[in-house]
Amino acid sequence: MFDRFVRLTQARRALAAGRPEEALRLVSDPLVAANRRGEDVRKRALDDLVERARDRANAGDLRGAVRDVESVLAWQRDHALAASLLVELTQKAVLADKDRVAADEASQHVRRLVDAGDLRAAEAHLAAVVQTGAKPELMVVQKAINARRAAALGLLGQVRAAIRSGEVRVALDHVRQAGALDRQAEGLFGARREIAVAMAASLVDTTRAHLERGELALAGGGLARERALLPELVEQEGVRAVQDDVAVALRSAVEANLRAGGLAQALAVVASLDARVLAEPWLSDVAPAMVDLREGFAAAEAGDTAEAAARLSRAAESFDAKVVCAARDAALADVAAISQAVDSARGHVGTGDLGVARKAVENALRRWPLACALHEEMKILDQSALERQRRLAAVREAASVGRLREACGQALALICPGAQGDEARRLQCELQAKLDVVAAGVDQVKRAAHGRGSGSSEGLAHCIARLDEMAAVQSDHEELPRLREALVVERRCLALIGDVTEACAAGAVPPHLVDSVRELVALRTNLLAVERLDARLLETLDAVSRRADVEVMSGRLRGAERCGEALGSLAAVLTTECGRVDSLRARIDAAQRVALDAVQRGRTALSARELDAAESALDLARRAASDDDDVCALERELQALRLRLREVAEVQAMAAKQDFAAAHDRLASLPPTSAAMRTKIFDLKRSLARAQGLDGGFVLRVDEGGEFLVLRRDSLSIGNLRDGRADLVVLANIAGQHARVQRRMSFHGGMEDRIVADRGEVAVNGQAVREHRLRDGDEISLAGQLRFGYRVPSSRSLTTLLRVLGGFQVRGTDKVLLMKDRGRDGRILIGNSKDAHVPVPSDGPEVELFAGLDGQVRIRFEGNGTMDGRPFTGEHPVTAGVVVACGGVAFVLLPMPPG
Repeated sequence: MFDRFVRLTQARRALAAGRPEEALRLVSDPLVAANRRGEDVRKRALDDLVERARDRANAGDLRGAVRDVESVLAWQRDHALAASLLVELTQKAVLADKDRVAADEASQHVRRLVDAGDLRAAEAHLAAVVQTGAKPELMVVQKAINARRAAALGLLGQVRAAIRSGEVRVALDHVRQAGALDRQAEGLFGARREIAVAMAASLVDTTRAHLERGELALAGGGLARERALLPELVEQEGVRAVQDDVAVALRSAVEANLRAGGLAQALAVVASLDARVLAEPWLSDVAPAMVDLREGFAAAEAGDTAEAAARLSRAAESFDAKVVCAARDAALADVAAISQAVDSARGHVGTGDLGVARKAVENALRRWPLACALHEEMKILDQSALERQRRLAAVREAASVGRLREACGQALALICPGAQGDEARRLQCELQAKLDVVAAGVDQVKRAAHGRGSGSSEGLAHCIARLDEMAAVQSDHEELPRLREALVVERRCLALIGDVTEACAAGAVPPHLVDSVRELVALRTNLLAVERLDARLLETLDAVSRRADVEVMSGRLRGAERCGEALGSLAAVLTTECGRVDSLRARIDAAQRVALDAVQRGRTALSARELDAAESALDLARRAASDDDDVCALERELQALRLRLREVAEVQAMAAKQDFAAAHDRLASLPPTSAAMRTKIFDLKRSLARAQGLDGGFVLRVDEGGEFLVLRRDSLSIGNLRDGRADLVVLANIAGQHARVQRRMSFHGGMEDRIVADRGEVAVNGQAVREHRLRDGDEISLAGQLRFGYRVPSSRSLTTLLRVLGGFQVRGTDKVLLMKDRGRDGRILIGNSKDAHVPVPSDGPEVELFAGLDGQVRIRFEGNGTMDGRPFTGEHPVTAGVVVACGGVAFVLLPMPPG
């Protein structure tokens, strides 16, 4: 008990210090887990956690708030506030995640714009992001933008000084760096134009020097390189003129070499120009022709005649030279010859001569080994051969699994003139032979199915096995599955007929009889001919009818009804036998009426407690319908009544042996009894209460509460011990029947106790009285020798207390409880409350002790208790001598001692 108090104190301190988790851990200790005060601490701690979660959520700490709510739900899964708050926090967390992702994406986009030098777009996007309230750290980016813009302006400020000092390259580097920092920097484009003016003269002079020395590649390369660094150079008139001069010089050099037959020299001129020069717009008039010239001769050397012919044809249009035209004509002739070879091969394919077609392509490849058209045609021939082999393999696979019709159709599609169709023709002949064998076998089974030999299950099994053999050869035969299914159904019908006949010959009608007959009738339509089994169905109907007669005569109406259902199903197809079904149903109805009348008479006899008459009615009902629900219910009631009688006899025997505890336990274990037994059980309980010595009164001995004499009487006489005739005898100098306490119920005042003087003097609170209504706190004096104190301990009970004063005792105690008998309104309260009849130092629930309406003393305790070590809970009867333990309270009831 002290440990429990310590745990509760520690939990309250933790709660007051703002540590609800620690408080929850402390109250989860088994010492205080079931304590009411511990439950209050637990509830307050959970509420504190919910409030803390709300505070964290309002402060933006969603993760901490979710942890607090999940902690609450871990302790109490049905905490409504925590559950609703968790939903709210989850939604907020989802929105916060979306905002965070959007802010991250916006930050990355702004930084990409800054890195690309697009500072204006970066500032505009940054302003939109800041207005949404996302990511305040994005403001740092504005400082980076300002720094880049300032750096760009600083570089541009150094451009003019570099130009004036002749350091044009340095000025160009400054401009390029400024453009990388800020593409829209103020003065950037003007600075580039100034540099272009400064560089133009030098570039023109250098380029013309290369032209004069015949260094065409260097001239063109220099122009392309400088223009790529500074596109504004093309705006300078001198640069445009020198570009045109370079283009004319290059074209003239190529044409002159070609006319002179110097093909290699012309190609060398073209090869000296890199791709950047050939892509320059000022060379667009001659560059494509140069590329076609170069690539055309390269394709001719690689054997790609079609590509060579196309490119050389375009080159010949620009460079009208004999060497180019001759190369073009040769390429065109090769293309025509290759096309002719391909056409010849395709002609052989059309006649089925794939081998000849392949040889034609191979011969052409030996002459033109790199011709793409020939390689493509050879690939097509190879694929065609593979496809034909695949389709032939599919024919064999279909035939191997019995799909002969499918395989035969595929083989017919592969038959073609020539040697290529030989294998398909051979396969088709084999497949047709198998189809003929299967067709002949099916016809043979049809004839056998209509013969005498197929009338038995064995004959049908032989036909089915023969069909299975043919199905292994051909699985796609249209008629074979239907024929086999019909024979299987007929064999199943024969088996069902046998099962029904055997079931009718057995000792009882099985539950599956109706299902078997219904299945038999349903399968009849799937036979080769519906009338094939009608004769056997008629024999089955006779067997079911005979079984139904036996069931009705034996009183087994359920079996007779099942037979009737089976007969109804058979009569649906054998319409001439419907009269049997109607006759059987009439007999079943008559027997049912007889049984119900007998059951009604039996229940009437039970209500009148005439057991012999009920037994007789039950016997008649069982002869008419032994398996009827009402008959069985009546039989169970009679059996239960016989069992209760035996159990009552056992309780009476226990009581005769004064084994009252066992007798009470036996009575308590009895199930609810019928009306015929209730009075007997009630009388037995009353006799037990009297026999065990608790009827008129008893001694209540409570650990740490003392010993009380409990009297269950409406009138209580008080006298001396010598006389011995009073209910309360005291060794005092008073009369033998000096006075009495009279208990009675008043219409207006409720229960009242009155002291009445019989043969002696009586004073209440010092005043002599003949009769007086007692009130809480009154002191009674008998002849000035014996004093009593009168108390009403509790307003919740009509039981009062007489306290013997002056050192006297009554039957070993000085405390007498006047118990209001029969009902909880006279309960004796044992507990740690101020108005308990028996105060005890216990933190547990109160214990109530009262007499039931049957006079039996009972206990009520809202918790788990034991009686002689056996557990109980709630309300339970109490017997004399049993040690009762309820929480921190232990007591025993003892018979009232004599004298």
